[in-house]
Amino acid sequence: MTPEFLEQAEKTAKQFATGFRSLAKLCALASGLGSLEFPKKEPTEQKVPEPAPEIPEPAPEIPKPRSSQDEPTGTWKMLHDHAWILEKSPRQPLDAEIATFLGSRGGCVWGDYFIPSCVRYLVGEEIRSDAYGNQWIRDPAFKKRNGWRPISEEKFDRLASHVQLFVAVVRNTIQEHKSLESFCESVCKVNKYQWGRSQLFLRKDFKMAHFKKWTQKNHKDLKPLR
Repeated sequence: MTPEFLEQAEKTAKQFATGFRSLAKLCALASGLGSLEFPKKEPTEQKVPEPAPEIPEPAPEIPKPRSSQDEPTGTWKMLHDHAWILEKSPRQPLDAEIATFLGSRGGCVWGDYFIPSCVRYLVGEEIRSDAYGNQWIRDPAFKKRNGWRPISEEKFDRLASHVQLFVAVVRNTIQEHKSLESFCESVCKVNKYQWGRSQLFLRKDFKMAHFKKWTQKNHKDLKPLR
């Protein structure tokens, strides 16, 4: 063996020795770690979000019942005058009665509905008739037909004539005054809008058909006589 070969073999042996020492240290370290217990990572508990507190809805406000003292002046109220129906000879309407009808809410309708509003004011649901020539008036003293007393055609015509008279007096009251100021001073207080429609009172005349149409509608709408 040559000296170069022996020198190379010695170097190789040293390298192997260094490698075995490193391997021995690594094995010793591995054996020491094998006995150690690493703490297990516990799963984190998932927190369920708490539900938001329920906010109660405010209770609806219940309006307090209003008495007549709570009502403001001029509150709408349906007006009527039915007492004349049971009178034997109805008198001509007074100026104060005409003023009440024209100046109060729920009385006269200023415009094309003027004549039906007169019939409603005077008749209401107190007179009824059918298409066969039968007529009745409401009379609390009459014990039959739920208080509906039959009347003759002549009596029915006289009742219609009184409504016609009332319409004529109202229209005459309007025609007597040429201005709003004069009317308000002499009769009752109305506004410019009402007075501006006063000429519509003169466009139509009262006819028996108005009276029959209203009373026949009552007969259809009201409870049967028996």
